[in-house]
Amino acid sequence: MILGVDHVALSSADIARDGAVLRQYGFDRVFESPDCPNDANKRPLLEQYQMAHDLALYRGQTGIAIEMTCHGSEVTRPSGGYEVLLGGVDKPWPMAAAKRPTEETHLIGAIWRESGMAEDPIWGIDAGSGAAAWIDGSANASTSGVRAVAVLAGPLDQAEAVWIEGLQGREARRGRAGGRSWALIEVRGPVAAWNANVILVEGRPRREPMLDHAGFPCLAFHVRGLAEDVARLMDCGVAVIGDAFDAAVAGRRLRVQMLRAAGGELIELIETVRRAEQQAVKDS
Repeated sequence: MILGVDHVALSSADIARDGAVLRQYGFDRVFESPDCPNDANKRPLLEQYQMAHDLALYRGQTGIAIEMTCHGSEVTRPSGGYEVLLGGVDKPWPMAAAKRPTEETHLIGAIWRESGMAEDPIWGIDAGSGAAAWIDGSANASTSGVRAVAVLAGPLDQAEAVWIEGLQGREARRGRAGGRSWALIEVRGPVAAWNANVILVEGRPRREPMLDHAGFPCLAFHVRGLAEDVARLMDCGVAVIGDAFDAAVAGRRLRVQMLRAAGGELIELIETVRRAEQQAVKDS
């Protein structure tokens, strides 16, 4: 069962620097965990694998969390990850547009407006990390946090099968912009902080994202019943990357599976291992 969205990943070559930027925009640090073991099952999703990586989780007033990851091999070339829209910005955007917007950038801006996610979407890219993000510059965007994410996800009907049948979201709206179809998918769970608005956009990224590419390469989901969720997503054409693996982050014992959808988007499934299950493993 999909319980909701845990976080969107943000590649960072300097967690202290990028954490300071997030704090300017109303995000609070939940935890910071340096030198966490980096499971070898993620090797196919990294330009350069290293045995440890740094993690830090930040949360705004509303919306899903942002998890910064420093793999030590971050690259600043743009990739086809998720576009992120932030709210609650009442100061000049520090990521002043240092690079020329692409055709896809103009497209995403139009979709933010037409979908009702933002009245005045403003794009910027950080020259240091290469991470790009959006803000809503309108007076109505007063609450800090992640308001929505968007992703180029291949043919829309195929993408919706993944996100509705596989990830158990629901279509809230559909439209066209710049000659491409898009659909707003709402992922709702028992906890408000796990609710997310995801806009699927027809088209493929110029290159598939990797976990150490600049920007927001991956979206992670809370699940209960990992094996069943993986099987359902495989039936929707999603590729499993490596084996499921165990992880311990900020005192939580987790079971994790990495996947890649046919449109190229990276998906992480996270199941919290309950105490009874942990004890059963110890006793066996």
